[in-house]
Amino acid sequence: MASSPDTDDQEYRNILDNQRRTVYRGRNPALTLRDGGSERSLLKWAEAIFADMAPVASMMDDHHGDDRYQKTLLSLRRRLKDPSLPPSARMLEEMAETNQTFFRVAMKYATRHREYFLDTPLDRETEAHYQQLARDSLRQQQEIEQSDDRSFDQFLADYYRQYDFQL
Repeated sequence: MASSPDTDDQEYRNILDNQRRTVYRGRNPALTLRDGGSERSLLKWAEAIFADMAPVASMMDDHHGDDRYQKTLLSLRRRLKDPSLPPSARMLEEMAETNQTFFRVAMKYATRHREYFLDTPLDRETEAHYQQLARDSLRQQQEIEQSDDRSFDQFLADYYRQYDFQL
Protein backbone atom coordinates (compact mmCIF):
# COMPACT_ATOMS: atom_id res chain seq x y z
CA MET A 1 0.00 0.00 0.00
CA ALA A 2 1.10 3.54 -0.66
CA SER A 3 0.02 6.93 0.52
CA SER A 4 -1.89 9.08 -1.91
CA PRO A 5 0.05 12.07 -3.18
CA ASP A 6 -1.00 15.53 -2.07
CA THR A 7 -3.56 17.22 -4.26
CA ASP A 8 -2.61 20.74 -5.27
CA ASP A 9 -4.54 23.04 -7.61
CA GLN A 10 -2.98 21.48 -10.73
CA GLU A 11 -3.74 17.95 -9.60
CA TYR A 12 -7.30 18.98 -8.80
CA ARG A 13 -7.63 20.37 -12.33
CA ASN A 14 -6.25 17.08 -13.67
CA ILE A 15 -8.81 15.14 -11.66
CA LEU A 16 -11.68 17.24 -13.01
CA ASP A 17 -10.38 16.90 -16.57
CA ASN A 18 -9.91 13.12 -16.13
CA GLN A 19 -13.48 12.83 -14.89
CA ARG A 20 -14.72 14.77 -17.90
CA ARG A 21 -12.67 12.64 -20.30
CA THR A 22 -13.90 9.43 -18.68
CA VAL A 23 -17.54 10.47 -18.77
CA TYR A 24 -17.43 11.46 -22.42
CA ARG A 25 -14.91 8.96 -23.81
CA GLY A 26 -14.49 6.30 -21.13
CA ARG A 27 -15.34 3.42 -23.43
CA ASN A 28 -12.62 4.41 -25.91
CA PRO A 29 -9.75 1.91 -25.41
CA ALA A 30 -7.23 4.55 -26.54
CA LEU A 31 -8.32 7.05 -23.86
CA THR A 32 -5.51 8.73 -21.96
CA LEU A 33 -5.74 10.61 -18.69
CA ARG A 34 -3.55 13.22 -17.05
CA ASP A 35 -1.18 11.72 -14.53
CA GLY A 36 0.90 14.46 -12.98
CA GLY A 37 2.60 16.26 -15.85
CA SER A 38 2.09 13.53 -18.45
CA GLU A 39 -0.60 11.44 -20.15
CA ARG A 40 -1.30 7.84 -19.18
CA SER A 41 -3.46 5.19 -20.82
CA LEU A 42 -6.65 4.59 -18.83
CA LEU A 43 -6.22 0.86 -19.42
CA LYS A 44 -2.60 0.83 -18.18
CA TRP A 45 -3.51 2.95 -15.18
CA ALA A 46 -6.41 0.65 -14.33
CA GLU A 47 -4.14 -2.40 -14.64
CA ALA A 48 -1.68 -0.78 -12.22
CA ILE A 49 -4.47 -0.08 -9.73
CA PHE A 50 -5.69 -3.67 -9.95
CA ALA A 51 -2.13 -4.91 -9.42
CA ASP A 52 -1.87 -2.69 -6.34
CA MET A 53 -5.15 -4.11 -4.99
CA ALA A 54 -4.10 -7.76 -5.36
CA PRO A 55 -2.15 -7.93 -2.07
CA VAL A 56 -5.05 -6.27 -0.25
CA ALA A 57 -7.50 -8.83 -1.70
CA SER A 58 -5.15 -11.62 -0.63
CA MET A 59 -4.91 -10.19 2.89
CA MET A 60 -8.70 -9.92 3.11
CA ASP A 61 -9.07 -13.52 1.91
CA ASP A 62 -6.56 -14.70 4.51
CA HIS A 63 -8.55 -12.90 7.19
CA HIS A 64 -11.90 -14.36 6.06
CA GLY A 65 -10.53 -17.82 5.24
CA ASP A 66 -11.73 -17.91 1.64
CA ASP A 67 -10.89 -16.42 -1.77
CA ARG A 68 -13.88 -14.19 -2.47
CA TYR A 69 -11.89 -10.94 -2.64
CA GLN A 70 -9.34 -12.29 -5.12
CA LYS A 71 -12.15 -13.81 -7.20
CA THR A 72 -14.01 -10.51 -7.22
CA LEU A 73 -10.87 -8.63 -8.22
CA LEU A 74 -10.24 -11.09 -11.06
CA SER A 75 -13.84 -10.82 -12.21
CA LEU A 76 -13.68 -7.04 -12.27
CA ARG A 77 -10.25 -7.04 -13.93
CA ARG A 78 -11.72 -8.99 -16.88
CA ARG A 79 -13.82 -5.92 -17.64
CA LEU A 80 -10.66 -4.05 -18.59
CA LYS A 81 -9.96 -6.48 -21.43
CA ASP A 82 -13.53 -7.10 -22.56
CA PRO A 83 -15.53 -3.89 -23.08
CA SER A 84 -18.79 -5.87 -23.32
CA LEU A 85 -18.63 -6.86 -19.63
CA PRO A 86 -19.05 -3.61 -17.65
CA PRO A 87 -22.56 -2.58 -16.58
CA SER A 88 -22.41 0.43 -18.90
CA ALA A 89 -21.98 -1.88 -21.90
CA ARG A 90 -24.88 -4.04 -20.83
CA MET A 91 -27.04 -0.95 -20.37
CA LEU A 92 -26.15 0.35 -23.84
CA GLU A 93 -26.85 -3.05 -25.36
CA GLU A 94 -30.24 -3.27 -23.65
CA MET A 95 -31.12 0.29 -24.72
CA ALA A 96 -30.31 -0.62 -28.34
CA GLU A 97 -32.17 -3.94 -28.23
CA THR A 98 -35.32 -2.51 -26.63
CA ASN A 99 -35.14 0.96 -28.23
CA GLN A 100 -35.58 2.52 -24.78
CA THR A 101 -33.96 5.58 -23.25
CA PHE A 102 -31.38 5.39 -20.50
CA PHE A 103 -34.02 6.69 -18.09
CA ARG A 104 -36.46 3.87 -18.93
CA VAL A 105 -33.84 1.13 -18.62
CA ALA A 106 -32.41 2.61 -15.42
CA MET A 107 -35.90 2.92 -13.90
CA LYS A 108 -36.60 -0.71 -14.72
CA TYR A 109 -33.47 -1.75 -12.80
CA ALA A 110 -34.18 0.66 -9.95
CA THR A 111 -37.69 -0.75 -9.59
CA ARG A 112 -36.40 -4.31 -9.75
CA HIS A 113 -33.79 -3.59 -7.04
CA ARG A 114 -36.35 -1.80 -4.88
CA GLU A 115 -38.71 -4.78 -5.08
CA TYR A 116 -35.90 -7.19 -4.26
CA PHE A 117 -34.90 -5.31 -1.12
CA LEU A 118 -38.50 -4.80 -0.01
CA ASP A 119 -39.13 -8.54 -0.44
CA THR A 120 -35.90 -9.58 1.32
CA PRO A 121 -36.14 -8.79 5.03
CA LEU A 122 -33.01 -8.26 7.09
CA ASP A 123 -32.21 -10.77 9.79
CA ARG A 124 -32.92 -9.51 13.32
CA GLU A 125 -29.27 -8.96 14.20
CA THR A 126 -28.58 -6.87 11.10
CA GLU A 127 -31.76 -4.83 11.57
CA ALA A 128 -30.89 -4.16 15.22
CA HIS A 129 -27.39 -3.10 14.17
CA TYR A 130 -28.74 -0.58 11.63
CA GLN A 131 -31.29 0.75 14.11
CA GLN A 132 -28.48 1.35 16.61
CA LEU A 133 -26.40 3.07 13.92
CA ALA A 134 -29.36 5.33 13.13
CA ARG A 135 -29.82 6.24 16.82
CA ASP A 136 -26.09 6.94 17.18
CA SER A 137 -26.10 9.07 14.04
CA LEU A 138 -29.06 11.16 15.23
CA ARG A 139 -27.37 11.66 18.62
CA GLN A 140 -24.11 12.72 16.94
CA GLN A 141 -25.99 15.09 14.65
CA GLN A 142 -27.67 16.70 17.63
CA GLU A 143 -24.31 17.11 19.40
CA ILE A 144 -22.77 18.72 16.32
CA GLU A 145 -25.70 21.07 15.81
CA GLN A 146 -25.69 22.14 19.45
CA SER A 147 -21.96 22.92 19.39
CA ASP A 148 -21.97 24.58 15.96
CA ASP A 149 -21.27 28.30 15.89
CA ARG A 150 -21.91 29.12 12.24
CA SER A 151 -24.98 29.20 10.03
CA PHE A 152 -25.65 26.69 7.31
CA ASP A 153 -25.23 29.46 4.71
CA GLN A 154 -21.76 30.18 6.12
CA PHE A 155 -20.92 26.47 6.12
CA LEU A 156 -21.85 26.26 2.42
CA ALA A 157 -19.86 29.39 1.59
CA ASP A 158 -16.81 27.97 3.39
CA TYR A 159 -17.24 24.58 1.75
CA TYR A 160 -17.52 25.90 -1.81
CA ARG A 161 -14.61 28.32 -1.33
CA GLN A 162 -12.27 25.34 -1.82
CA TYR A 163 -13.41 25.17 -5.44
CA ASP A 164 -12.77 28.84 -6.23
CA PHE A 165 -10.19 28.72 -9.00
CA GLN A 166 -10.19 28.86 -12.77
CA LEU A 167 -9.81 25.69 -14.82
